[in-house]
Amino acid sequence: MTRFAAILAVGCAFAYLATGVFFLLDPTSAHPAGSDAYWQALAAEPFQRKGFLAAFGVAGLLAIGVIPSLGRLVRARTGDPAQWGCLLGLLGYAVTAITYFRLLGGEALRAAAVAGGSDPTREAILSFSLSLDTQGWIIFGCVGMFLALVNGAGLARRRLPWPVGGLGLVAAGLYGIACYSATRPWSRSPPAPAAWGSARSGGCASPRCSGAAPAEPSRRTPAAATRACHSRSGRTW
Repeated sequence: MTRFAAILAVGCAFAYLATGVFFLLDPTSAHPAGSDAYWQALAAEPFQRKGFLAAFGVAGLLAIGVIPSLGRLVRARTGDPAQWGCLLGLLGYAVTAITYFRLLGGEALRAAAVAGGSDPTREAILSFSLSLDTQGWIIFGCVGMFLALVNGAGLARRRLPWPVGGLGLVAAGLYGIACYSATRPWSRSPPAPAAWGSARSGGCASPRCSGAAPAEPSRRTPAAATRACHSRSGRTW
């Protein structure tokens, strides 16, 4: 691997780390993506969410620069599964970078319009997505297959150390879980229309006002936290 590619790889690792930090600090992470509380929190405090989107977009851009050199490192050849994995990685990370930078430029403005608009305005705004990959198959699926194929080839050909290749396979598994979760029906449930107008009408959308039983506090596993982190990519909103 060239020195330039190694520098990009280190930068990509730090960008991924920054996404986790911003996600933990993001007040919208406490609310279901697309819910009224989510848009209200994003409109009130968008900085952490913008940091998360920017860091993920930068990670995608830097990864694009690493993939060609990584392919040569694992001796990817024409027609080789590792080369196909590299092509999938280029596609996946390119869509990742474009999507997250699109969200960075428009999601906060969208949240302000949704939080302060009428019900018809909210429905119109939420009827389209800023994401290029509304199902998550490219952002999660292609990148996951790239990580699996390239790290698997690197380990099989003894071109990657076991700790590095093993970590890559673990990352591939996490991307696979995120891809599977992104296509499940529960990940695409729209917010309740009755909650959209609560802020404007002065009503209360909480269980205490409606008489419903309060929901139990969320108990997230690490895998669930990973899925929640990626589910806020704006796929359906």
